[in-house]
Amino acid sequence: MAKELETAYFRKLRTIHASELQMIGFLADLAEQTADFKFGSSMHGVTRLCGERLEALEKIAADHEFSPEGDDGEAMERLVTEGRHELRHCARGRSRDVVIADICVSLHRFLLVNYRLARNLADRTGWPDDASRLEELMDLLEERFPQTSDHPVRRTAFAPAALAV
Repeated sequence: MAKELETAYFRKLRTIHASELQMIGFLADLAEQTADFKFGSSMHGVTRLCGERLEALEKIAADHEFSPEGDDGEAMERLVTEGRHELRHCARGRSRDVVIADICVSLHRFLLVNYRLARNLADRTGWPDDASRLEELMDLLEERFPQTSDHPVRRTAFAPAALAV
């Protein structure tokens, strides 16, 4: 059973890695489409946070001597495609920036679920350091996008505000 948990854990990390890579590209595209300069800057900040999470995943993978690459990221690809479709068919009177913020929340909600699963698998596999690091990455997600979580997030004085429109 331990081998199956390890396999599931590494598979989940590959899914998250592929999702983060896709998000980085998509968020850069979205940042270029924002109407408000301040909002666009915030989008670039979110892209940088995705890069930091990606680096953390790559560090975890290196610690276990496996490649984080290899997942096709099909689920995230579908979400990105839906987001692009929603932007193309943006309803009149609805700000593109609001649509972009909604898309970001939906993408990050998907990631949060996957990070939770990976953290639980790391815990069950007996890797508390991985579980702790994944918990930190989840906290970053929830601080930046509190609407992705089902429970309130404890805010600190230095916590970055969510995308504001």
